[in-house]
Amino acid sequence: LARRMSTTNRPVTTEWDDVQRRFGNFSALEKEPTQDQLTGLAVDLAERSDPLEHKQLDDLDQLEDDLDEDVLRRYRARRLAELRAKKEEAAYSEIQHIGKADFVDEVTEASRGGRHVVVHLYRDSSEMCRVLNRCLAELAARHQAVKFCKGISVDVLPGYPDHQLPTVLLYKDGMCQKQLVGEPEWGGRQMMARLSADAVEWRLARHGVLQTQLEEDPLVASTISSSSQGGDDEREERDVRDDRGYSSSLLERMREGRF
Repeated sequence: LARRMSTTNRPVTTEWDDVQRRFGNFSALEKEPTQDQLTGLAVDLAERSDPLEHKQLDDLDQLEDDLDEDVLRRYRARRLAELRAKKEEAAYSEIQHIGKADFVDEVTEASRGGRHVVVHLYRDSSEMCRVLNRCLAELAARHQAVKFCKGISVDVLPGYPDHQLPTVLLYKDGMCQKQLVGEPEWGGRQMMARLSADAVEWRLARHGVLQTQLEEDPLVASTISSSSQGGDDEREERDVRDDRGYSSSLLERMREGRF
């Protein structure tokens, strides 16, 4: 069979190959792009390439004599905006103490625009609260795009019941998106010694507050059954149930800025 010689980069074929392709036995040859397609691709790549994309502000100043003034102004403004946005993303590195007077500004308003704000209502007399504060302080340094706050519960919400502590409020877009109320959210008292920043990070990641590289919950589930708890714990649980409606009402008032 005669072999067809190609003057392009297309593969050389034979009449036998062509017959087999017509019957579907061979896969079809890829079509060469037309000259118009090649030209269009080159133009597209040229338009999308940006030789100034990775230039710093000092680099732009050095190119001032070589660039059109409008072009330079536009790129400088864009770099400034990028640097400002990057700075705002990493604006926090420490847990901030707040009270009732600055709650709206530091939490509600600060969470607008999609920023996550984590608020811990605590009391120093609660060991679980102290452990959680240490964990949140570590996370504040680790996740600087998230704002972490803490406030003494009765200073932020007068009359807030201690049985509901620790209470962690997750704010975004000016609204309280989630309330994590009580010790069971953090494994309970029997798991307090194992509560770590990683364990808290895992729980906050589940609520979309931050990203984590952890693949499983560091806090091992408790194996202690409820029947092993003493009478004091049972009485405390009844108190918690009695206070739940009251505390929920306080939280609703806080969310609406009426506290």
